[in-house]
Amino acid sequence: MARKKIAVVTDRRQTAEFFVLEARSCGCAATVLPTIPDNIKDYDIIVSENKGIEKSVTVKQRDGSVCVWELPIPVSRLRELYMGGEFASVQMREGEDRLFLSPHGEKKAVMLRDKIIPLTDGEWHVLVFLAQRNGEPVSRAELSLLFGAERGNIADVYICRLRKKLEEPFGIKAITTVREKGYALSLKADNVPTEII
Repeated sequence: MARKKIAVVTDRRQTAEFFVLEARSCGCAATVLPTIPDNIKDYDIIVSENKGIEKSVTVKQRDGSVCVWELPIPVSRLRELYMGGEFASVQMREGEDRLFLSPHGEKKAVMLRDKIIPLTDGEWHVLVFLAQRNGEPVSRAELSLLFGAERGNIADVYICRLRKKLEEPFGIKAITTVREKGYALSLKADNVPTEII
């Protein structure tokens, strides 16, 4: 199946990042444009931020359908748009929080509850390592080795930073301390890289 082509028309960086990040995580090709393209038939979906209508976008699809969505758009609704009939296999349970990691090679960031959260290289490495373990605990020693350190509290420092970014703003528990075993990611994660980059 050919990749869907998405055009995102906005001059706001954060809005563009949200739509592009989710499009790429769904396997679509996304392009940010300053204005509506002349060759609109070249795109499957055009998402255009509305000027003068606060906090909304117009979504045009190749089949001719047009709708206006208020921002913020739930990630689940956007994934349904991008993936079409494939959405049912990734649909979240009501109230379930999930992390969406940025695609391979993109800026290091995660999306949680429709918010893009930028991460430092160190935070990214720790989060990916935890996500790759799929809820299994990772020892402090294993995390420290990511940074070439056999001792010290570097793992605790990065866990603390991740908790500040992923837990405090949302009032949730993202990383659990497992007694005598280390740390475990308590959120489900999508788009997890197979290797730490």
